[in-house]
Amino acid sequence: MFKLRFWWMVLWALIGRRKVTRSSHLRFWVTPFDCDINFHMNNASYLKFMDLGRWDIFIRGGMLPVAFKIHAKPVVVRIEIDYKKGLPPGTFFTLDTAVKAVGTKSFQMHQIFKVGGQIVAEAIVTAVFIRGGHAITIEEFIKNMPLDAKPSLEPIKRPDH
Repeated sequence: MFKLRFWWMVLWALIGRRKVTRSSHLRFWVTPFDCDINFHMNNASYLKFMDLGRWDIFIRGGMLPVAFKIHAKPVVVRIEIDYKKGLPPGTFFTLDTAVKAVGTKSFQMHQIFKVGGQIVAEAIVTAVFIRGGHAITIEEFIKNMPLDAKPSLEPIKRPDH
């Protein structure tokens, strides 16, 4: 089921591509395949959905061609998640993803799962771009973006690492 969701999201992101964005808003529903023995979405499923939110920003933001050009891969190095409420099968939810901080080599994204207006899970994800087994600077990645696609990173707070 996840692979189907992934390719659907990739297709949708490529067709509906817009200017560089720091945020994503995706809507999903919980299937029985996403659930554990307690009949609520399991931890691994949350992480899979979070991956889709990050890929949506990566593709819609025009970063995929840059990553191919300079042979860099986005890699998650840390995830902190707070689960506030379980999601039973059949529940529709939204996943909001936004770039919140950019450092020298890492960037942080805030990801929020909501049902209606209620937050059911919230995460901070730290990632880097890897090339040849080493993290490259965010500046190096951005300088390879086309001029019309370069994001303005000035208003974003910088993380400690």
